[in-house]
Amino acid sequence: MLLMAICIVATVSSCKRKPDDPPINLQGDVQTLPYTQNFDKSFGTYITYNVAGDEVWTIDFETAKMSGYDGENNLANEDWLISSPVNITGIQNAKMVMTYIARYFNNLSSDITIQVSSDYVFKENPNTATWTEVHANLVGGYDWENFITTEIDLSNFVGQQVCVAVKYLSTAEKAGTIEVKSISFEEGKANVGDDAGELQSLPYTQLFTTSFGTYTTYDVSGSQSWMIDFQTAKMTGFVNYTNYANEDWLISSPVDLKTVTEAKMVVTYIARYFNDLNNDITFYASTNYTFDDAPSNATWTKINSSLVSGADWETFITTELDLNAFVGQEVTVAVKYLSTDEKAGTIEIRSISIEEGQATGGGGGNVGEIQSLPYVQSFTNEFGTYTTYDVSGSQSWMIDFQTAKMTGFVDFVNYANEDWLISSPVNLSAQKVKATVSYIARYFNNLNSDVTFLVSTDYNIGDMPSTATWNELSTTLVAGSDWVTFSTLEIDLSAYSGSTIYFAVRYLSTDEKAGTIEIRSIGIEEGEPNNPGQGDVIFSETFVSGQGDFSLVDVYMDQALSYVWMHAPDYQCMKASAFVGGSNHEAESWLISPSIDLSGIRDASLSFDHAYKFTSSPENDLTVWVSTDYVSGMPSSATWTQVQIPNYPTGEDWSFVNSNAMNLSSFTGNSNVRIAFKYMSSSTESATWEVNNVVVE
Repeated sequence: MLLMAICIVATVSSCKRKPDDPPINLQGDVQTLPYTQNFDKSFGTYITYNVAGDEVWTIDFETAKMSGYDGENNLANEDWLISSPVNITGIQNAKMVMTYIARYFNNLSSDITIQVSSDYVFKENPNTATWTEVHANLVGGYDWENFITTEIDLSNFVGQQVCVAVKYLSTAEKAGTIEVKSISFEEGKANVGDDAGELQSLPYTQLFTTSFGTYTTYDVSGSQSWMIDFQTAKMTGFVNYTNYANEDWLISSPVDLKTVTEAKMVVTYIARYFNDLNNDITFYASTNYTFDDAPSNATWTKINSSLVSGADWETFITTELDLNAFVGQEVTVAVKYLSTDEKAGTIEIRSISIEEGQATGGGGGNVGEIQSLPYVQSFTNEFGTYTTYDVSGSQSWMIDFQTAKMTGFVDFVNYANEDWLISSPVNLSAQKVKATVSYIARYFNNLNSDVTFLVSTDYNIGDMPSTATWNELSTTLVAGSDWVTFSTLEIDLSAYSGSTIYFAVRYLSTDEKAGTIEIRSIGIEEGEPNNPGQGDVIFSETFVSGQGDFSLVDVYMDQALSYVWMHAPDYQCMKASAFVGGSNHEAESWLISPSIDLSGIRDASLSFDHAYKFTSSPENDLTVWVSTDYVSGMPSSATWTQVQIPNYPTGEDWSFVNSNAMNLSSFTGNSNVRIAFKYMSSSTESATWEVNNVVVE
């Protein structure tokens, strides 16, 4: 053995060298800067020491690799990768540069640590020496191809000769894997990301472009971890088309709020595919958290937030969170992620800032607080005081086109969903109260069943809607004809006067049909619904369960036909066709409404949804007529006026479109208004026409 100044090193040589051969760096030889070890073929000047467990450091994939996972089970291990002694005297600053991939750790910053010793005896059990852990801002990887490089400050050890080690820990519950491509020791100041763990001052901004910087992560449960990906701090429990249960925290360094009277947290992010976004992603503050420790060892206070689901992976959303409750203190803030085996969303955070000032917008602390009249929420760039709940399905409410948007139609495929958009509680202090909804709704199977409005007096914000009692409101929505023209629906809430209520929009879709709704704003205010007005329905028939009170009159049918109009329960519509047995047949058949009272009405309009195929002249074969003197029997017994249908479908598929409003002002003032859908066919061309959601307003 050769006694060094500080390290005791044993060297063994079994080969001879020619006088002109370069010196060989043997394990235990004192190294000088720069000192670089690549692990592509061997450990080189490093040694490994297995303190506990059966797994050991190996050379694999041209890296020094350590894992406590044997392919089936997690196994408890303690294993060290230890450098030869390195001389860092005669300089002012020194750093360690490690290039690696680390994945599947419970807590990367605790399971992989960098240790430095000035009294280690080379090749002995490392636990017989004194080691100092140095802060290393390690980052979890997202694949096995993209290596990450982290710099670690060794300036506290300048003037000494030290051994440096990578210490690996795993348990029977969780065992990560690390692959180290190279380790270098160099002169110079390390870029360590603004002193992670040290007290930060305002403004305190962290970008997650290449690292977590002054933030740390803690994996409480599950196999997935926060990672740096797409220049963001990213967390997902969805891997290889499978959902996994996880709890993972992204935690700041402590920040000083002692000198300000107002403070806010500003988060720029994209969040998608969550079951309940504002339960699955939550924000917390603590005044007694110890950096890099388990979150459960501290006391955390939840920060009110209202996150918005993203529409794509390019458009980032910014929300502000109120931190005024923590001014005058030193606090740590955290983002907590939850997922289940049933649903795992993905969040990407581009930056987090903690600043002086009052938070603005929906994330400003008023979500869930009791609102007073008038209570108006626009959905221009956030849900504001509303929250969302995804009961079932992969799609969620999102902010898109400056609206609250919900659809189950994605990439030309329909998906079954149940999703709720729910207000904060609102005190209906007036005797007459109404809700006003500005919206566009298109492509629904049955619009007024698929989109409904409900009220609850016992709901708790953030809970699953099924935990409360909801009363469905009587409403009739009108299908839109384009994505530009918004309709207005007014709903009477006077029955709940004097109560504090939650107002909700429930969306339903199926694997067969999924419509889309965009809501620009919802207002709850004093007053009665206008009558009449857009959204004040005089007559409606959906044809969901049958032909309703409409009558069928066949003026002429070819003898091969037994009927023309029929109810189509699978499509929830009335359907007309004269194509039977592979042939076209001549027919004229009318679908006539019951009497509609328009007396005392000045303005009225008709609209409906329809689809057709197999005719080249729908404007002749598929028409609408109105009468004020029809009673029964053949249509010829009364006077009928044709009303032009403004909007026909393309005739190329079975997609329903709205007819657009048809003016009935010429017939107002009459108490016996009838509306008829007239079907015509010939022996050369027989269309199929489907009609539903007839509305007079």
